[in-house]
Amino acid sequence: KGFFSGSTSRRLSRATVTGGGIFIGSIAAMLGVGGSVMTVPLLRRHGYPMRECISVANPLSLPVALCGTITYAIGGWQIIPASGFLGFISLKIVMLLVVTGFIGIVVAQRYIPAVPDVCHSRIYVLLLSVVLVAMVL
Repeated sequence: KGFFSGSTSRRLSRATVTGGGIFIGSIAAMLGVGGSVMTVPLLRRHGYPMRECISVANPLSLPVALCGTITYAIGGWQIIPASGFLGFISLKIVMLLVVTGFIGIVVAQRYIPAVPDVCHSRIYVLLLSVVLVAMVL
């Protein structure tokens, strides 16, 4: 209720912020996903537009990404003898992903129109469902 239909936004209580943060962080760490997977639905149910939910929740994926990167760098240390690798991480591929990611952001901001809030929320749920099916299979 409240995820797909817009409602007036209301502040999150201190208990929701504290308890929700601890709960979301714990589950996200166990699943190896960013906290945005559960933060977006929480914020949507409190009436926030999808654009704000995504903007606030995206940085929550950074700690998971950093932990995974450090683990791959340390775990693969001295295992791959080729130059251009930091552990199991190919530095060429990292640079390619960073450069094309920035290009994609610039192109999307300039040429792709804004997505309506209801459509954005439906696409979000669809993508989460696809990820769930991929994890189960």
